[in-house]
Amino acid sequence: MFIVGADDPASSGMPPAVQVVTKELVLRAWEVMTTLCKKAGKELSQSFGNFDKVMGLGWLLGDVVLGYLICQSCSQ
Repeated sequence: MFIVGADDPASSGMPPAVQVVTKELVLRAWEVMTTLCKKAGKELSQSFGNFDKVMGLGWLLGDVVLGYLICQSCSQ
């Protein structure tokens, strides 16, 4: 979903995995984003423009719950 060098994040292409966002899902997604930002945050900001954990969390949760990204400029 978040590939260094890509113009935008990409949807997983998977159908929605859950119907309801729980605190557990948000905490797990936050842990994923924390790890990702530590490993490649600067590079992802260069690709996507000012990438941070909150932005990534929204994209990730949108993909998991809706099956697509919540972003006008992102590929669906």
